[in-house]
Amino acid sequence: MIEFSITRDKNLIHSIVTDKDIWKRVTDDSVTNPNLFFVSLEPRFVWVLVRDDDEIMGLFLAEKRNHIMYEVHTMLLRAAYGNALHIANEGLKWAFNNLLNCKRIITLVPSYNILADRLCRNTGLQFIGLNRGSYLYNGVMYDTKLYGISKEELCQ
Repeated sequence: MIEFSITRDKNLIHSIVTDKDIWKRVTDDSVTNPNLFFVSLEPRFVWVLVRDDDEIMGLFLAEKRNHIMYEVHTMLLRAAYGNALHIANEGLKWAFNNLLNCKRIITLVPSYNILADRLCRNTGLQFIGLNRGSYLYNGVMYDTKLYGISKEELCQ
C-alpha cells in the first residue's frame, strides 16, 4: 500500500535526490556535482516521502509558491518503476488533503523529459504553456512545459 509522509531527514532526502538515476533527471547545468547539493528545510519546502509498505519508492518536493499553490518535483526511485502513475495519482490526492491551503499544484517539465511529460498528462494535469529556451541541460537549451491542476479539477 502506497503511503506518504513528510520527512525532514536530510540524509535520507540527500540520498534519494542524488541517486544516480534521479539526479540526472532533476538537475540542470547549474548544479552538476551531487556532492554540492544542499537539502533545504525552509518552511516553504515540504519533502514528502513515498513508501510501499517498508520499501522507499522516492520523494516529492512540494514548494509553496503562494498562499494556495505548490510547485511539485517528482523523484521516484527504480523501485517505483511501473507504479509511477498510481503513485502520482495518490500523491495528488494526498497533497490536496495534507498540504496547508493547497488548492493548486503546478509542475515544470523540460521538453526532453518524455516520461515526465506523459506522467503529467496521464494524471490529468493540464498543459498551461511553454517557456521557450528556459532549461539548460548538458549544454543544450530546452523548452520547459508548465502543467497544473486544481483541487476541484482533480475531484470532478
